[in-house]
Amino acid sequence: MYRRVLLASCATLALVGVTGVADAASGPGAEAGAPVDSDAALVAAMKDVPEFGGAYVGADGALHVWLTRPADAARARAALTPGLRAASAGAKTVVHRADYTFAQLKVWHDKLAGMLAMPGVTMTDIDERVNRLTLGVEDTAETAARVKAALALHGIPRAAVDVVTATAVTPTLRDRTRPLRGGVQIQSSVIECTLGLPAIRSGIFGFVTNSHCSAIRSQVDNGLFWQSSQAAGNNDLVGAELVDPPFKTGGTCPTGRRCRLSDTNFVRSDVDVAVGRIARPALGSTNWNGTSTFRVTEAFDPVLGSTVQKVGRSTGRTQGTVARTCENSNVLNTDITLLCQGVADYVSADGDSGAPVFEVTNSPATNDVRVVGVHWGSAVVNNVTISAFSTFRFIIPEIGFIFVCAVSGC
Repeated sequence: MYRRVLLASCATLALVGVTGVADAASGPGAEAGAPVDSDAALVAAMKDVPEFGGAYVGADGALHVWLTRPADAARARAALTPGLRAASAGAKTVVHRADYTFAQLKVWHDKLAGMLAMPGVTMTDIDERVNRLTLGVEDTAETAARVKAALALHGIPRAAVDVVTATAVTPTLRDRTRPLRGGVQIQSSVIECTLGLPAIRSGIFGFVTNSHCSAIRSQVDNGLFWQSSQAAGNNDLVGAELVDPPFKTGGTCPTGRRCRLSDTNFVRSDVDVAVGRIARPALGSTNWNGTSTFRVTEAFDPVLGSTVQKVGRSTGRTQGTVARTCENSNVLNTDITLLCQGVADYVSADGDSGAPVFEVTNSPATNDVRVVGVHWGSAVVNNVTISAFSTFRFIIPEIGFIFVCAVSGC
């Protein structure tokens, strides 16, 4: 649905599947330290099942649930979040005996997250697959000693923490096409990136990409964007940055670091924008016929263990499994921490920054998708390259309500 059609219907659009987010008034001014993380939401959702230790969708398609008292499996499944229930609808439930409740892991993770201020610490997460915390560190004896001391100081059992060797996430850096669709190359005055989500914000058409793709990160610089190349001059000029929220400090932001909930901005555009459309090349390819697209019909949280895809200008359409849903990530060679980010093992490279990340639902029609976020970087964890993305839930509190679907009532 292109912009001239959506002008008549944008007022009827509403997001589905994203709950507990700030309204538009608190969008660009939202505090990075505000209590808006999906782990906290899961603790709240499972308050009537205190023995709950985590859940995920396994490679076998089953819903795996950790419980300190496995006899309460039926009650635990009934209390699960809508996203987990939908992802595991009709699947069997496998119960594992947990050593720790999810609420306890959350308390410890809140303490662990502060360690991101320590040199050599690169990431923290609650890993629902193993009922443990995960702490990423650079492979140095000095860092290991500091981590051991910090765990003891905070009263976090060493057995509850998996320490892995992990680099900090590195921000990642082709034909002209109109209307604008997600997944195609764009260029700012400083870098080539990928157009993420064609969108409407407060009645203004444009698109979402990464803040680090703009001239000045996390500052509205009115920087210009071209599609596909600045070399073509004004013929390829497609927009100017309108929203790029500032970093925040304090609260849950580690001491000495600057934080955001997402690596995103909103670019206003005066050319045709195909809201709700993402380029659809073949899986594993950057070749695209210029017409085949995915249709966005939902926006939802990523589910641990689910399969997601991304479309980016460098590596094209790739897919992988969601490995983490709320990782606090330090950005390589900066004092920047991005809170509650998604992680998956899809292939990405420089230039894919800003790419849309989504689940293919084929519902209600073939090639329909559910958006879960915007790609921004990659890292190496235990010698395996992973990709990081800002989740849709936490894009909204920062840049304000955006409509990203091709259908009314979405």
